[in-house]
Amino acid sequence: MANLVVWTKTFEANRESVVGAGMLGVRGYIQRECEALHLAAHPFSDSS
Repeated sequence: MANLVVWTKTFEANRESVVGAGMLGVRGYIQRECEALHLAAHPFSDSS
């Protein structure tokens, strides 16, 4: 399991895809902090 981190500017630039898609394709970079795993999202694509 991983958390998806979406920064405000990235969310606003991709709002339509994030809110309306049934499934998202996400690229980004992985951050690990103790037991937690995060994917810091950059671009999105509507994969539905």
